[in-house]
Amino acid sequence: MSAAVRIIPEGADVYTVDEQKVGQACEHEAEYLHVQRGRLFGTDDYYFPANTIARVDEAAQRVELALTKDQVDAHDWTVPPPPATVPERPVAGAASPVDAASATVPGQAALNDRDEIVVPITEERLEVGTRPVELGEIVIHKRVIVERRMVPVELRREAVYVERAGQASATPEDWVPRAGERVIHEEAIRFPLRGEEPVLQTHPVVAEEVVVTREAMTERRTVSGEVRREEVRVDRTDARGSGTAVDAAATTAAAGATAARDVAATPPGLPAATLRPDMAVIGSDGRPVGRVKEVRGDDFLVDRPRQRDVSIPRSAVRDLTVGEVMLAVPADQVDDMAGTSPPLT
Repeated sequence: MSAAVRIIPEGADVYTVDEQKVGQACEHEAEYLHVQRGRLFGTDDYYFPANTIARVDEAAQRVELALTKDQVDAHDWTVPPPPATVPERPVAGAASPVDAASATVPGQAALNDRDEIVVPITEERLEVGTRPVELGEIVIHKRVIVERRMVPVELRREAVYVERAGQASATPEDWVPRAGERVIHEEAIRFPLRGEEPVLQTHPVVAEEVVVTREAMTERRTVSGEVRREEVRVDRTDARGSGTAVDAAATTAAAGATAARDVAATPPGLPAATLRPDMAVIGSDGRPVGRVKEVRGDDFLVDRPRQRDVSIPRSAVRDLTVGEVMLAVPADQVDDMAGTSPPLT
């Protein structure tokens, strides 16, 4: 369905193909879509041609453009397109400049020399990002161990030595017992002896240290995901009401073969400055082939994932865009038209 017959509700959110919001639909004409984007003071007006509208979801109040955010920013969309010119109505009775041979039959539309409808075909690209997550943890345990140790220590103590004297120092005449004192009797004399004993006590000290270091490291992994892409199916209906379906793959293959013949008929070789390493190489069917690895004289080397590198002549290039090389043949026919593949690297 063309953009002219789409019903775009006023106030619908307008997004780019990479899910960046542009603004809200304000006015929808046959030639353009008027979008307003609010800012701090006032609004900005954008006028997008009708052929840049990729999808309209009336239920969700959403419009998707066939443009990326970078394409919207790189172009000036603030100037409204000129209004379509309306042919003047001929005056009754005046001579028409069109002769009878070129006059159209009443009730039938006039034939145009050339008319085209641009149908954007979008697809999803897989982008990989990272986020911090907790992968696990380590636990350091300390336990108490009781062990017996032998420590030498020096202790002091008192000792008693008893000596017997041969004769008393006092004479019997000098010693006179007191009244009532028993001179001869049994008696026990106690003399305390002192010494040292060991006293055990402990206090903590740092015997050694254990150092745990944590550092970030990078590893390469391969992830996969599902993406969606659009395919074109053309239904053709003749004047009798019978319709036929044209396979999109067959149409694409035929277009690729025609483009290949056109490219082969032209002088081979695009300027060397237009091809650069690391550009994405896409087949005419929209399927990825690989990335440009090396640009040489009449061909360029393409690095393909999990396949041999392939050498493709410059004459097989149908179109060049920013960062992308479009071939004139489908992706599965690259090996048939390419030269000898070098060994695996």
